[in-house]
Amino acid sequence: MLGSAFCYRGIDLSTDVPAGVVDIQNIGGIGSWFSSNYPSGIGQSVTFGPNPSEVTGYNCRFRDSFAGYPGLVRCAAYADSGDGTPTGPTLAVSDYYAKDSANSSYTQYYFPLSGWTPSASTSYVFLLEFFEYLGGRTGFGLRVTIAGGDPYAGGNASYSARSNATEIEVVGGIAQPTIDLDFTVYSVSGSTTAPDDDSIRFRDAMNRRRYGGLFR
Repeated sequence: MLGSAFCYRGIDLSTDVPAGVVDIQNIGGIGSWFSSNYPSGIGQSVTFGPNPSEVTGYNCRFRDSFAGYPGLVRCAAYADSGDGTPTGPTLAVSDYYAKDSANSSYTQYYFPLSGWTPSASTSYVFLLEFFEYLGGRTGFGLRVTIAGGDPYAGGNASYSARSNATEIEVVGGIAQPTIDLDFTVYSVSGSTTAPDDDSIRFRDAMNRRRYGGLFR
């Protein structure tokens, strides 16, 4: 009964069309990789380009390996500790979703994020965090699709443990340097392209008019 109560704090997972544009992407999964402990998380470190914009969401592909058991899942962004594992407080978090709303077959799920713009040319970790209430069982979680051959040069997958099901704090991490997840990071306008020159000139003109030519 306790598990069900926690489950209903979340909402169903969504396959909605993501907002924003594709910023960083690694597609072409060939298998699955999952955490063997709980509460736990499966992450991917990514490196943004020189002109970052506000992050709008994270998309990944997974299935529920033990359907019907309640729990929660969310996506959170963290700083990169240096080896592709998360560290520090959360930088952006999605809503909580009901784990048992995940399909038993592999499906793309989108986690909306907002309120955070990464630093230029900097690595961060997007962590799929799931919290289950299986009385101490292991090996039952979300199986996340991976890509073969370490194809993404800007980061790697990682595993992170949790101290307990209600304390959403990273207490450790194990980097997986030869593994990358299937993932897509979305942002308002990407991170590799500089802002449009016309928009910059337009803002400059407004400033000159507003302040009586102070910035001429």
